Amino acid sequence: MLFKRKATVSFENININPITDLRVLFEVDKDDGFQLNHAVIKIYNLSPDARFEISKPFPIGYPLFEPIAKVFLSVGYEGDEVRLISGELLSATNLKDGVDWITTIEIWSGIEAITKGIANFSFAKPTKAITIIDRLLKTLSIDFKYTDDATDLLSNLKVVDFTASGLTFRQISLFLNRYGASFTIEEDGQGLVYIDDRPRNPQEGQNSQNTFSPDNGLIGSPEITRTGIQFRALLRPRTRLLERIFVKSKTLFETLNSEQVSDYHVISIKHKGDTRGEDWFTEIEGGYSNIVVGSYLE
Repeated sequence: MLFKRKATVSFENININPITDLRVLFEVDKDDGFQLNHAVIKIYNLSPDARFEISKPFPIGYPLFEPIAKVFLSVGYEGDEVRLISGELLSATNLKDGVDWITTIEIWSGIEAITKGIANFSFAKPTKAITIIDRLLKTLSIDFKYTDDATDLLSNLKVVDFTASGLTFRQISLFLNRYGASFTIEEDGQGLVYIDDRPRNPQEGQNSQNTFSPDNGLIGSPEITRTGIQFRALLRPRTRLLERIFVKSKTLFETLNSEQVSDYHVISIKHKGDTRGEDWFTEIEGGYSNIVVGSYLE
């Protein structure tokens, strides 16, 4: 399958054509709101013009958090690529290694929004929590949505005498944390408000896309942790944070002492790949959800 691996790196606000045929290495880290989604991407043998364009020096006085460009990374197999992450590029380096030029770029999802969004307003009268969050989120100038659980919770809470002053991202975090909720900016640049320790799609049933087993890419034995599970699988670019997943392995069967499939939700995910090397896998940390009997793989 090595020859069918695909990775495409595209750029906005900079004069570089999409990278489709060069060697690309990537590490993408995402977790449930405690840090920005982040990626390190290495591109081999960009043209001299592209190397200059992506790393040219800025004039004195250039804003510290003014991105060079917006970067989009899509990966998968030939004919089936998936957007893995998009984010703002703040710096890039070019290094000669033997006959190769290696360009390294780092991107963060939403860093421009969280460093520029400012909120200054107040509500003196009792106000629904979701109204306050809507007002805060609009100052980030990004699209956003709520999980169903978050909508239910925040629509039924009222807050008296609320004042916001300062960076919006901090105001959102402080406000939501009171109620066991959080906010993250996802791989498509869209904001998501969700309830901590709950899957974003609790009604989603088990299927071939959200199940991990030795028959469909699970590598080795999962590690059972105090809060859930950690495991590695062949690259799963469609797996998203907070999604409900199902894991089937002999290790879990022996530990649970039952022929069952374990049900989790994704709280941390790392994708690592090399279009012309060995790495092509996903590492997942899952939080406990439920235990469900049976498996579509039986």
